[in-house]
Amino acid sequence: MSVKDDLKKVAEQVAANDAQVVTKAPNATPARSYPSPTATYEDSAFFETPFVRQNVTSRAMWKVNESAIQQRKVITTSLPAATGVSGIAVAPATTNTALVAVPDLTIAVNATGAQVQISWNISASLSVNTATASFAVFRDGIQISQTQYANSPANNQKFSASQTIVDSPALGLHAYSLYWSTSSGTLTADGKNRSISGLILRPQ
Repeated sequence: MSVKDDLKKVAEQVAANDAQVVTKAPNATPARSYPSPTATYEDSAFFETPFVRQNVTSRAMWKVNESAIQQRKVITTSLPAATGVSGIAVAPATTNTALVAVPDLTIAVNATGAQVQISWNISASLSVNTATASFAVFRDGIQISQTQYANSPANNQKFSASQTIVDSPALGLHAYSLYWSTSSGTLTADGKNRSISGLILRPQ
């Protein structure tokens, strides 16, 4: 075979290849975004036929938790108001080494079966700074709290003490009092700066 025949054969092959190449493609439609949270990563980006029923997985970034939880429970029962008293007598004092009631700091609480929160605070001073003041809550004459201790930084200098306890009394009317004592010297309340309060807690 001559070179001329070879060139002719090659030209025919090139022409045949050109005939198979598509020079103009139809207008391509851009891929659509996922239509809903039910579209999955494994599926194509195009809309699926609505007549196909199959289980699908929600896309992770579309799983949004609830932004708020509404309170559906409405409390209609009125709660008893807090009971409280403050000092009346000015600067009462005690030298008792055994616990006795602090003047004016007794309240009455009508227990309903719920727990009762008792809170108290007092400002006082000791004539001897080496002495120790003791305080405790009594219900109906019986101590129900741990003893709270305090000291004056110097002779006759003021200090403050406070405490909050939760009690579970029986049904009925009860008297709650703050008691105090001193190990030595005189324990004196600071004017009227003392108070005690009782709050009936709401059952859970």
